[in-house]
Amino acid sequence: MSAEEKKVAMDTTLEWGRLAPFPKSAQELTISTEGGLFTRTFRSQFKATKQDLETWIRSSPGLLSAESTYADGKRKYIIKPGGGANRAEVTIGDDGSVEIYTSWS
Repeated sequence: MSAEEKKVAMDTTLEWGRLAPFPKSAQELTISTEGGLFTRTFRSQFKATKQDLETWIRSSPGLLSAESTYADGKRKYIIKPGGGANRAEVTIGDDGSVEIYTSWS
């Protein structure tokens, strides 16, 4: 993925998930794209400090209004997506790991 494609994927992920920009302390950031002409899915992962994650959650409208569940050391947020997406989820582990899934079809 080129730098421009990565930027577009990140911007779209943030829009579809109604998320604030990733925390400055984000490490091990990855993003992948799936789908074709009629579908698009973005999967992102990163790790950040607990303090920065708490700030990120408070700054993210999608997370603030989401329903969440907690199991096995992970909190899963089901977000009402933005930007025409049909699905957005964020999972945050007690270890500071974050997984983001957004899709459009």
